[in-house]
Amino acid sequence: MASDPITALKEVLAVIQHPHAPPFTIRTHPWTVFAVDGILTDVIDLRDSEIQAALGTNLQELTGDWAYLQEEFLTGLGPIPPTQILGQAAFNCRAVRGLQYAPAKNVGGASAVVVFADRLARPDPSYLEVYDPHEMLHDRHP
Repeated sequence: MASDPITALKEVLAVIQHPHAPPFTIRTHPWTVFAVDGILTDVIDLRDSEIQAALGTNLQELTGDWAYLQEEFLTGLGPIPPTQILGQAAFNCRAVRGLQYAPAKNVGGASAVVVFADRLARPDPSYLEVYDPHEMLHDRHP
């Protein structure tokens, strides 16, 4: 999830932006953008430099080219990327429900969240639901 539609689309590489031009879309598979309402507890905020230091990481590592490192790892040419190790450790810690981070594709105040959806269970107050004032979409998790 992202804090705004442009960040969401940039994260999936559907929007390209040049510093001296308005954003534009590229020809790609269809995407759906919708608003989500809810409450998330127990989310690690990776935007916080103190949390980064405690986890032994930094903004450069968190926003670096993980796809290249992932490809090297999958072909046996390199180690598993540090961000994949961090994500797996957070997932393995059953108390963590997600990770909030500064997206590399849309810097400057935007944020995004990875949610471990299977961690959203009653009676916990955490939930996510599609925001639809016209009540045509009914989806809530859990």
